[in-house]
Amino acid sequence: MNMIEMEQVSKSYQQYQVLNKITLNLPQGHIMGLLGQNGAGKTTLLKLCLGLLKADRGEIRVMEAPGWDMPPKVKEQVGYVAQKSDTLHWMNVSQLLDYTGAFYQNWDAAKVTALMQRWQLDPKSRVSDLSEGQKQRVAIIQAIGHNPKLLILDEPVASLDPMLRREFIRELIDINLENGTSVLFSTHILSDLERVASDIAILRRGEICFQGSLDELKERYVRLHLSSHSPLPKALQIQGLLHIEHSPNHIRALVENPDRAVVSALEKQLNATAQIEALGLDDIFLELHK
Repeated sequence: MNMIEMEQVSKSYQQYQVLNKITLNLPQGHIMGLLGQNGAGKTTLLKLCLGLLKADRGEIRVMEAPGWDMPPKVKEQVGYVAQKSDTLHWMNVSQLLDYTGAFYQNWDAAKVTALMQRWQLDPKSRVSDLSEGQKQRVAIIQAIGHNPKLLILDEPVASLDPMLRREFIRELIDINLENGTSVLFSTHILSDLERVASDIAILRRGEICFQGSLDELKERYVRLHLSSHSPLPKALQIQGLLHIEHSPNHIRALVENPDRAVVSALEKQLNATAQIEALGLDDIFLELHK
């Protein structure tokens, strides 16, 4: 079962097309990282999945229910952390979490109390007096206090320090393992995704350019180095070449699914030494957006 299914989904704001024919599936129990530059359409995509925006074209289903017309029983199983906290700032932390819990039949008060203590949140502090990082912690607790089956996160750790980010990642792994919670997780902190994500989707210029496992992504995109004592050509005839950087005796190229036999033939043809470099998530993301 897929927790989220998007089929040929498009969304525009007036004349500007943000998303173009997006097809995306989040399998049950998976944690998927959603990557893209600012303005790529990540927040729009997440809001479409939540039913906060309506697609111009295409179909969205969340837990097999229509995304734009989710029944209450489905909404109750979804948790959401927005990019910016926009809540009832005049309440104190305890009042806000009690108020949130009143909307859910399976609100886990013991878990919420434990998280407040672990994340050093004073239940009597007024929300308006909290730092941005503290407000973000409260928003995360609001989103996971009912042990949702689907968790949608839009830059949830942007205001957290490294220690609290690690705590949050640990909590994310726990709810995934204990409850089978599926997660769609947008963040610019790619090292966090590498710790927790089983799947990656990359959004570029309004389209999904990759969706698959993190291992598949790392196998698909590699950096090819060619070195020679003789001058090397400025262009390479190799399938899957995405871009190339050239100096007289060295070529560095990003290649998609390189054919090892072709690389060996290039070595002989150019009298060069070839090296295939595996890339981390940071490097792949930067290379794809050059």
